[in-house]
Amino acid sequence: MTYRIRLWALLAATLALSLIIALSSVRSGRLVDEATRVMVDERMLGLDLVSQLDAFVVEHERAYYRYYATAFEVGAKLDVSAQRDAIAQLIGHLHNILPDEPRVKTLDSLFARIYMYGDGLRESLKGPDRDWDLARENLKMVSDLDRAEIAPLLASLETDLRSAVVESGEFTLSQAQSATQQVLIFAGLVILVGALIAIYVERFVKESAERRRLAEFPARNPDPVLTVDLKGRVTYANAASLNFLERLDPNAEPAALLPAGFGAELKQMAGQGDAVKLLTYERNGHALETNVHFIRELELAHVHIKDVTERNRAQDRLRYLAEFDDLTGLGNRRGLSRYASNLTPGQRYVLAIIEPAGFQRITASIGFEVGDALINDIATKLRTRLDASDFSCRLFYLEGAQFCVVASLDTPTLVDDLLKMIGTVFDLRFDALGASFHLAQRVGFRIFEHQQADTETLLRNATAALRVAIDGNGAAQIEFDERMEDDFKAALELETELRSAIELGELRLVYQPQCAVVDQRLIGFESLLRWRSGALGDVSPARFIPLAETSGLIVSIGLWVLEQACEQAMRWQQSGAEHFRIAVNVSPRQLAEPGFIESVEDVLSRTGVNPSLIQLEITESAIMDNIDSAIAILEELAALGLDIALDDFGTGQASLSYLKSLPVNKLKIDQSFLRGVPEDSAGIAILRSIMELGRQLNLALIAEGVESQAQLALLQELKCDFLQGYWYARPLSVEDAESFLFKDTVRPDPVS
Repeated sequence: MTYRIRLWALLAATLALSLIIALSSVRSGRLVDEATRVMVDERMLGLDLVSQLDAFVVEHERAYYRYYATAFEVGAKLDVSAQRDAIAQLIGHLHNILPDEPRVKTLDSLFARIYMYGDGLRESLKGPDRDWDLARENLKMVSDLDRAEIAPLLASLETDLRSAVVESGEFTLSQAQSATQQVLIFAGLVILVGALIAIYVERFVKESAERRRLAEFPARNPDPVLTVDLKGRVTYANAASLNFLERLDPNAEPAALLPAGFGAELKQMAGQGDAVKLLTYERNGHALETNVHFIRELELAHVHIKDVTERNRAQDRLRYLAEFDDLTGLGNRRGLSRYASNLTPGQRYVLAIIEPAGFQRITASIGFEVGDALINDIATKLRTRLDASDFSCRLFYLEGAQFCVVASLDTPTLVDDLLKMIGTVFDLRFDALGASFHLAQRVGFRIFEHQQADTETLLRNATAALRVAIDGNGAAQIEFDERMEDDFKAALELETELRSAIELGELRLVYQPQCAVVDQRLIGFESLLRWRSGALGDVSPARFIPLAETSGLIVSIGLWVLEQACEQAMRWQQSGAEHFRIAVNVSPRQLAEPGFIESVEDVLSRTGVNPSLIQLEITESAIMDNIDSAIAILEELAALGLDIALDDFGTGQASLSYLKSLPVNKLKIDQSFLRGVPEDSAGIAILRSIMELGRQLNLALIAEGVESQAQLALLQELKCDFLQGYWYARPLSVEDAESFLFKDTVRPDPVS
């Protein structure tokens, strides 16, 4: 027999057995039917009607209360009428279902009484003369009947009906159990036939299950999805697979998306009982990740393929950025640590930190975009020179404007050669977005053997040496020694104290008088900063001013000094001293600070001082770091009415061609040119040249550091305009300065 005939024969046998079971169960079925009919048609329906009636009784009572509350409203009357009709209808149904139930008849009489009291309620509220007391009495009677008699009666009836339903259910269950016993007689035969049928239906079940799985399969999944049998043949491929295959290889079959040897991999999964496996491989430059889900009962696998090329690139990028700087392409601090950990044991090395001078002022005045371009050009020139050299070294970029070189010391002279080579790089001009800069280099370095110290310690040591180089105010290359650690800690302690000095009132200004050279007439003062620390005592300006400059504290301190000087000038102006200027030093860091002009304007506005009484002193080095930007800033300051002086003239690198463009009123000649005068003929010649230059540019000249009568005589001979120094007066407290100003005291006692 064919498969279909066998199947129909089994179905016929099953039908015959079913007929026998049906005949045997007829009697029990009839009994169950009759019991069920009574339960459903009478008892359950009666139970439902009682439940509805109970709900209507509650609502009926509420309708009377609404009617009482709103007797003049038609809606309330209609509510009562509607409720009465609904109740009458429900009681009528109960009479039909339970014709012999005396409690239903009792309900008739109770509701008749309620309707009587309800009618009395309506009558008492008719017309303009309503009898509210009678209405309340009728309403109370309605409520008492509802709650005291009808509600318990309904509850009793509901309980009895529920019990009858339960009894009918139990009877039905017993009859059903009887029918079940009859069915069990034939159960063995049915099971046998069912097992035979199951064998022949198995193929249909498999196919149905597979179709169901395929229906649930994400056909619109954006990633490729394949179904593969144990022989490695692709039996299904979704649209995303075909689209991806078109990009990968238009002439290939879907199996080309699978990794090499996938059939063997699938058989291994079947043999080992693995259900899920992750495979990674490449196809035509694409990184693919495949999740294989093996279904043992179907002997096939669903294969989910994902193109992870971009994800892998992003991860590679993150790994790269973890150890390399994105701007320069050089290794960063983490890359340096990894490199240092792999150095040759026993070999000597040098770690040098390189920082170009003036970089922060450039970025603050021109912008970070130019700063980035400048950093990139420095990195390129350093890397090019190092790559072309014979040094075994590696260049790194740390942060800000700091670079680091680690080089192997194969010969004793290699450190000097490396430092000279770094120096030659900084002899070049650096380009950044069309601008050109010449930067001095400062280098701090530490010579060490591998495993002698960890990377952070080496960097800290080289940074300490770099700090010494920076404090040297010029191009310098400094090797670390142990004392620098102590100096660095001391500087850190000093910086910590300095940060709170303004709030604690530890800073103050002293004023050094300035006078005319011809007649020693007082013309003004230079404000000088002093610090008496509660923890450290008197701290020399030569010690804390450079620290304030390098740490950036000079910005807030300098603004405080300007405000104090302006307030003092205002007080003296109000006291009658209207023509005496106070000079205030402005640091290079302040000049490069964004918003410096606005801060000065704010101080002038708040203090109300006449700007012409304030002289700002700017050093040559602050201007020459970025001459064009400095000229623009000085012009804005001059436009505010401030007097501008070029401080320490002759010690910097000011170009004479730029000097005539600077909006300055005075040149302050550095005190170094007066040392040794009048014996130093070369110094006198330089002074004479500076004086002549100032007169040619129509600038007033102030000589600093005048300490003797002979120096005064020389300045008078050279026709210098003004002087300042210990010969005339030391720095004075506010009180002594006021005495000097208003009482014309000659050479007061100095203050430190």
